[in-house]
Amino acid sequence: MGRRVPPTVSPPQFSYNAIRIPLYLAFAGLGEWEHYRPFHAWAAGRRSLSTVDVKSGRQVERLDERGYASLAALLACVIDRASFPSELRAASESDHYYPATLHLLALAAVNLRYQSCVKG
Repeated sequence: MGRRVPPTVSPPQFSYNAIRIPLYLAFAGLGEWEHYRPFHAWAAGRRSLSTVDVKSGRQVERLDERGYASLAALLACVIDRASFPSELRAASESDHYYPATLHLLALAAVNLRYQSCVKG
């Protein structure tokens, strides 16, 4: 078997293709800190997320829609036991398809696995 190298068709970014990883971990109820460590700095204290160049660590694009903010809130819930923000506890009709889907999945995960973050 030959040497493996990353594809050159796509830029080396943490973005849409990897944004679902912490969502799926949370959905599965995997709550060990080690599972979330790579995503903590990415989402800590943010209301939005960014695509990031994995070589330089530089922010490439901000992802400001509510669906992305709900992923950051879900991570804060899982990692820090932070309360899921009340303004993100309902879906919005104005969101685009992909972030709206992420938002609904994050709401399902927090309600299924981390109810302590939505009480009160």
